[in-house]
Amino acid sequence: MLDEKLNLGILVRHPAPFPAESLAGYVLRLAELNGYTSPWRIYVLAGIAHSRMLSANQTASLARIANLPVAELQTMAYYPPIALPRIPCLLGNRVRPTDLRQRAPRICLSCVEEKGFIETHWELSIMIGCPIHRCIAQTQCPGCRKPLSWFRRGLLECSCGATLVETTPPLDGRVCALLDVVRRRALELNITPDHPLGAAAKPLHSMSLHSLLGVIRVLGSRRLMADQAADVNRVEMVTRAAADVFFDWPNNFFRLLRSIGNPKQVKGTSVVSQFKGIYQHLFHTGAATDKNYEFIKRAFVEFGRDHWKHGVVDTRMLNSVGLVQSKRTYTQAQAARYLGVVPLTAGKILRKRRLPTTEVGYGKASRRLYDITSLSVREYDRNRLIRMRDAAKRIGISGGLLRRLKNNGYYVSRLPIEGGFDILEVDEFKARLLGLNNGIQPGFPVDDCVTLGRIMQTSSSFQVLVALLTQKLQAVGNVDGTVGGFLIPRADLAKFLAEERAKMYGDARTPLEVAKEIACSPEAIPGLISLGLLRGRQVPRGIRVFEESIAAFKQHFVCLSVVAKRLNTISMWLVRDCERQQIQVIRLPRSVLPEQIILRIEDAERLIRYRTAASTPAPPGTENGTSSEQ
Repeated sequence: MLDEKLNLGILVRHPAPFPAESLAGYVLRLAELNGYTSPWRIYVLAGIAHSRMLSANQTASLARIANLPVAELQTMAYYPPIALPRIPCLLGNRVRPTDLRQRAPRICLSCVEEKGFIETHWELSIMIGCPIHRCIAQTQCPGCRKPLSWFRRGLLECSCGATLVETTPPLDGRVCALLDVVRRRALELNITPDHPLGAAAKPLHSMSLHSLLGVIRVLGSRRLMADQAADVNRVEMVTRAAADVFFDWPNNFFRLLRSIGNPKQVKGTSVVSQFKGIYQHLFHTGAATDKNYEFIKRAFVEFGRDHWKHGVVDTRMLNSVGLVQSKRTYTQAQAARYLGVVPLTAGKILRKRRLPTTEVGYGKASRRLYDITSLSVREYDRNRLIRMRDAAKRIGISGGLLRRLKNNGYYVSRLPIEGGFDILEVDEFKARLLGLNNGIQPGFPVDDCVTLGRIMQTSSSFQVLVALLTQKLQAVGNVDGTVGGFLIPRADLAKFLAEERAKMYGDARTPLEVAKEIACSPEAIPGLISLGLLRGRQVPRGIRVFEESIAAFKQHFVCLSVVAKRLNTISMWLVRDCERQQIQVIRLPRSVLPEQIILRIEDAERLIRYRTAASTPAPPGTENGTSSEQ
């Protein structure tokens, strides 16, 4: 049996790996149980190169000689083949390459003696000590004083032959607490309610391993930079500094922010701009997408709101973490959001009330902060205030249309301040509009109607909506139950718009209407006016043509396209006939299409007679229009 295993390349002893066992530690345990002096013999037997010994695509060879399923070893590899083939992982948790310590391992000798194997979390570079036995991790052999290596004789035996014994000092309690959270997160163990780390333990444990290691790295290095430490990238110092920040959460985090912020060198009045460095590292990284990052962002916002007197926190940021503004000082933009008005209106209110102000300088510039304690907002519920664009969206119209309705008295606001819209008043106005009609009248042809939403895309939207409110126009139905879904008969709409234009411009019509009346292109109308064939005037919205000039034009002129349509031909052929008959025409250039050609009515009749005679067949016995008798 032994010879058969050796011939097949299978190890004599091949125990199954323990749950959460390190892959490199498992290979070391295999080598020790099979009598090899180094795990290198295992890799040689499996045909695995040293540079590829821990990747997932090499676990098949290792599983073959260990007589194990491939899937059992793939989950232990640094690079699992499923989901994230190129990103380092630890027990399926994504990590950065620098988060792994592959060459010079650290271990806790007491843990190895008790468990009989090396757990996976010891492959993380942050594990500088054991949270269970509260001691610093073993990193070198007490005999040869060389760093530990995965290529040694056994789990507790160095390559020099010396037995590894505990020689490390105890570990600080704060660091133990933080490392315990990391260990439990890596091994997917539950966190205890009375964890020694305190309030930060549970939210940190809820993070992904990648996010957890990232926030430890950022806060630890920032703490070292604030303390002006010599080496801010050394993992031991970063871990200890991060443990101090998390231990008394969020008070120590507030102390870190105070030490970072310098009131004499702040840039801008926003807390985000003043702490731009740490804010971007914490909340503008890929790890910040973790929803469990919110407890850090909430602490940052609380610091800016309650503990930092040299800047302000944006109201939108407060809302994003579920907090309300408790500070007395506001910028003009913040006061606008507080009052529910636009910043320009807020500035007028603040200056009119003569509120106490303070100047906050940043560089050569400064910003004014207003103390709104004495500003009376008790007369209405400011939580119901919304901005104009939000009110217009709630009604279903544009902001400009709502502004015109309010300025002209069709939308009445009962607020004691200038600007802003009360949600209840907005809903009341919307209900008033929808109450104009609640359904389609039976038997009315819907195809002969146009929706109010289509009309609101034109310049006549205000006049039409006012006409609906004043009952000058009647809606015959509503297709979708919204304001834009009102159905208005086309005939009634055309009549109303004609009356409105008559009131505004007198007896005049638009170029588009004139073009339809005389059957020509709208681009030809300015040319006809310049030639004196039509008379009009310039108005703010374009040109308006007088009605009497249109009637006079129709009595004396006609477009060549009308004649071509009557003769069932095209204008280009008629132009040649005009040249043959020496008929004078008026040519009006157009941007894309060919020229618009106009001719007198008597010439058009002459042209029609000529074309009719040319198309009539000659009588029998004639040739070329000449009688054979002649």
